[in-house]
Amino acid sequence: MITEQTSRKSNKNLNDAKAAKKDEFYTLYQDVEKELVHYKDNFKNKIIYCNCDDTETSSFWKYFSENFDDLGLKKLVATHYHPKEPTYKIELNKHGGEAIKTKLSDNGDFRNKECIDILKDADVIVTNPPFSLFREFINQLIEHKKDFIVLGRTINVIYKNMFPLMKDRKINYGVNYNFATYFKIPEDYEAQKIDEQGNKYAKVTAISWFTTFDLENNEIFKDEHKHYNEEEYPKTDDGRCIICKSYKLLPCDYMGDIAVPITMFKKVNLDKYEIVGITENFSYGQIFLKKKKLYTKLIIRRII
Repeated sequence: MITEQTSRKSNKNLNDAKAAKKDEFYTLYQDVEKELVHYKDNFKNKIIYCNCDDTETSSFWKYFSENFDDLGLKKLVATHYHPKEPTYKIELNKHGGEAIKTKLSDNGDFRNKECIDILKDADVIVTNPPFSLFREFINQLIEHKKDFIVLGRTINVIYKNMFPLMKDRKINYGVNYNFATYFKIPEDYEAQKIDEQGNKYAKVTAISWFTTFDLENNEIFKDEHKHYNEEEYPKTDDGRCIICKSYKLLPCDYMGDIAVPITMFKKVNLDKYEIVGITENFSYGQIFLKKKKLYTKLIIRRII
């Protein structure tokens, strides 16, 4: 049982951690299981590498080791990180088998050569990378052309290395996206909740899974029946686009730019719409409504 410790804003711990480079946010088992259960076919006969995980505390390691045979894994590998000392890697080749522990000459940072060499031999990377290093982490996976399922902030889609790949559907939101959840945190972090054993937890909102796998998407919105009218669809101050709060409200007869929530990446029907950009300077530019900057928006345009 988790008891309330403080009512501060959900993302305070995450923002503080980003500023201080404190990235020890441990994903709960139920969140791992809820997502990974959908990828069974993608794991069969594959080498899975959890490159940001301590096997003693990692929910990713626990999930894969417990379901090794059911998933048909070829091998499971994880590397432990320590900020100052050399660490180790763990390998598992069959369910119930003995995990092989091998010393590393360095500290297990995913950017180290030892970890990159392990990465090269792996098929799928599955982990919760450090929030402050997400861009660098994704760049590494893209460089080595690796499939992945990783957890990050929903807003990470605005990164220059993410947006083009999301736009082209080479990276997708996972099954579970833009949700709030708790992460287990170290004892010296400020907690929002504490369980009966004294374990500390921080709640973080707007979290999403990101993956290279193109799972069947049942969320693409259906034909729209709404018609455009100026009163219902306000235009941004510069007149470049209209604002639409939900895919259910998309007008069927408007051919200009439409600003929609960024989570609609997962729902855009690319047969009907093109993704124009995102409301950041590198892609589309900031947009304002009545002189107030809007939250980050995805910009789409009807093509048929």
